[in-house]
Amino acid sequence: MPTVKDQPQNTGSGWTQDESIAFEVARECINDFMGIYYGLAHEESHRSAPDSEKIARYHAKAAALLDERQALRVHDLDGNERLSRLYGERIKNHRAGIALLD
Repeated sequence: MPTVKDQPQNTGSGWTQDESIAFEVARECINDFMGIYYGLAHEESHRSAPDSEKIARYHAKAAALLDERQALRVHDLDGNERLSRLYGERIKNHRAGIALLD
């Protein structure tokens, strides 16, 4: 027998609670990832010999993420969950020092 949890919960806004949560999580993952790139650009710009190409690359990656964030659609549950997994894993790896983002 299905439970309430198994049923899509409409928020009254035209999308389900699951869609809303997936959208917000994807958005926050992208925001976090953008912050990492901007942070890397800031760190690089304060080195004794900053690499302007590296800084520009970090800014370009952050700008591409902004475009991706603006393209998010609340009804794209699968796409938003995919982005959350992708960026969530990259963020986790970056924070653990496992993978570099540049």
